[in-house]
Amino acid sequence: MLFNIIKTTCRSLLKHKGYSLINIFGLAIGLACGMIILAFIQSELRVDSYHKKRKNIVQAYLKGIKGENTNFQSTTSPFIGPMLTREYPQVLDAVRIKDLDEVAFQFKDKVILEAGGIAADPNIFDIFTFPFIQGDPSTALSSPHSVVLTKSLARKYFGDLDALEQIIRVDDKWDFKVTGIIEDVPENSFRTFDYLIPLDFLAELGMDIVGRPYFPCSYLTFALLEDNTSLETLNEQVSKNMIAAGKEITFDITLIPFTHVYIMETAGSTRLTIMGLVALMILTLACINFVNLTTARHMIRAKEIGIRKVTGASRRLIIWQFLGESILLTVIASVLGLVLAYNILPMFNTLTDRTTSIQLTDPAFLLSLAGLILATGILAGLYPALYLARVQPVMVMKKSTERPGKATLRKTLIVFQFILSIGFIFCTLVVSKQVDFLDNFDLGVNKDNLLYVEMEGDIRNHYIPLKTELLRNPKITHVTAASNLPTAITSGSYFQWGFQDEIGRRICTTFTSYDYIETFGLEMAAGRYYSPNFPNDANESIVVNEAAIKKIGLDFSPGQKFYYNDRFYTLIGIVKDFHHNQMLGQPPEPLAFRLSPENNDYIFIKIDPKLTDTAVITKTVAAVQTICKKISPARPLRYRFYNDFSFQREQLQRVIRKLFVVSTILAIFISCLGLFGLAAFINEQRTKEVGVRKVLGASVSNILRVLTHDITKLVILAGIIAWPLAWFAMSQWLQNFAYKINMTIWPFLSAGVLALAIALLTVSWQTLRAASANPVKALRYE
Repeated sequence: MLFNIIKTTCRSLLKHKGYSLINIFGLAIGLACGMIILAFIQSELRVDSYHKKRKNIVQAYLKGIKGENTNFQSTTSPFIGPMLTREYPQVLDAVRIKDLDEVAFQFKDKVILEAGGIAADPNIFDIFTFPFIQGDPSTALSSPHSVVLTKSLARKYFGDLDALEQIIRVDDKWDFKVTGIIEDVPENSFRTFDYLIPLDFLAELGMDIVGRPYFPCSYLTFALLEDNTSLETLNEQVSKNMIAAGKEITFDITLIPFTHVYIMETAGSTRLTIMGLVALMILTLACINFVNLTTARHMIRAKEIGIRKVTGASRRLIIWQFLGESILLTVIASVLGLVLAYNILPMFNTLTDRTTSIQLTDPAFLLSLAGLILATGILAGLYPALYLARVQPVMVMKKSTERPGKATLRKTLIVFQFILSIGFIFCTLVVSKQVDFLDNFDLGVNKDNLLYVEMEGDIRNHYIPLKTELLRNPKITHVTAASNLPTAITSGSYFQWGFQDEIGRRICTTFTSYDYIETFGLEMAAGRYYSPNFPNDANESIVVNEAAIKKIGLDFSPGQKFYYNDRFYTLIGIVKDFHHNQMLGQPPEPLAFRLSPENNDYIFIKIDPKLTDTAVITKTVAAVQTICKKISPARPLRYRFYNDFSFQREQLQRVIRKLFVVSTILAIFISCLGLFGLAAFINEQRTKEVGVRKVLGASVSNILRVLTHDITKLVILAGIIAWPLAWFAMSQWLQNFAYKINMTIWPFLSAGVLALAIALLTVSWQTLRAASANPVKALRYE
């Protein structure tokens, strides 16, 4: 029977090449999308899967409860790890990890900035799996000035030399001995690093590595649990001991399985759901093409079925015959789909900023792929097989196998295809418009011709002379320093501020220098900003934004007392609100500006905004590099332009836009591919009708209108159904933004008109060909 199915399928493919190619190519595109998304989902679910103890690892999160809202923060106090191992016997071990700032590594004459460092407790290798090439994991981080390098980083500095016991100079201040070489952290890792140093070294820098229950919350904390530990019970015990209730917010510590962390922190469930739905819809469109073309061309196979039945073939045998053909056709399409997937994958990786690969040697992937091919073959071929198996031999002789409901089903499927296509077009237009709106949204900060460098090494110690030297360049208008980028002030704390009223309120804080307002083009709503003309500003004064004043309902007048950080300051000014967190899902939060040079981490250099000549700007940047190098010769300068900075959330919105654009193109292409084949067949069936109309005097334009009448009605109907569904989906998506576009009628009309135009263009060649045919040939058709 299998041989007969293969033989019949090959005969049908060769006899009807055009329709077969349309079916195969449509299915191939759908399967290629399915393969890529399948590989992507498997890759996402396998992040950090190489850690042998991952099922017993949990991460401690700071849980904040404010009314009905619950927020989770991945960083906790260094107090939490030791507390867990000390007070809960089911916690076998705990490790604290902290990301390090960019530093300069020096070995002999080689000086390179390295940003991929972490500090950790020495027992990190007892919990996580990082295979050692050289060194002893039990003692590798026992000394505060020891460092463990990845294989790639060791080769980068030492080449073929034995890296173990070598000395690396850091920031031209400290010497670190290489005590271990580990394998490179695998690509399928949520958090990666290039080197590790002991957490004890941070204590030498004056950092708090002991902490209090909720301060300072800047460490990642992981714990290893006993087998079969009830996480629910353990969380109840921890919560009972750690909960800190306040009038505005309640803090708690909760433990989350390590296997859930990546998906939770990257909104992975939403991302995977969107990807899966897009792949399913594309594949469904391809299957609809198959159903439409197969059932529309039933008369071609009707005689074959009639003869089979007359010679004794059962209905079940015919169903298996056509279902087998569908599966075999899908297998052929999957080979082409695999070729397409391999060629599309680099573009997909660029789009998602991931490294997804199709692993044909992976048994799990092969099993999933086989299931995908089988499901597609059955989905595409089941209805045509059931329909064709019902054909009666006597009806074949009368050439009357089509029931009235069959044409209705085909029209329904066409409408469904264009509902998806119009929905994709509409969503793409709305998402693109919203992303453009956010990109061009006035955050209240002038970022033009503004570059920034990290304040490290000698630059931190010589900020004033550096600023003076930079301002001698006539192309540089302002220089300032701050602890954060103005649009990246996201962290805040809950404590008493404004009034000493025992109510904890959230406020963000940024440390700044003089000329802050002028450098970023900010405006004062009232009062003044810090000035070197007022020596007491650093210790006695404070500046806040409008949101802080609105929060406490204060009527401002210069010289008022403002409670902050356990003492009163003189409120000297109010800065007009700007989007310091760039989280456009909410308005600006209360923000305090403190004058504190020792806490500044960035220098901001404003090049004259009127300059547009790229060569002049490049020359000015080179001058900045030269000046910085004179002040800090041991540390290479790494600068960035402020306009190049973006949050991960902004990048995600751009990915969503690109995903919708690609999905829309694929959806329209697959729909039109099926429509092209269906139009060719229907026009062929109406050849005699066209001939009669032409003999009776119908013009080509009249015949074109008649032949495209049905498709026009179907697309309009699809638009009427798609518009409210797409509007609801996009209105829900836009709820994530405090600042959003207003959905007008234009995206609806544009999506409908574009879909109709594409549909008519798709069938126009076939229709024009039928309308222009010689009526004599048309009347001889039968």
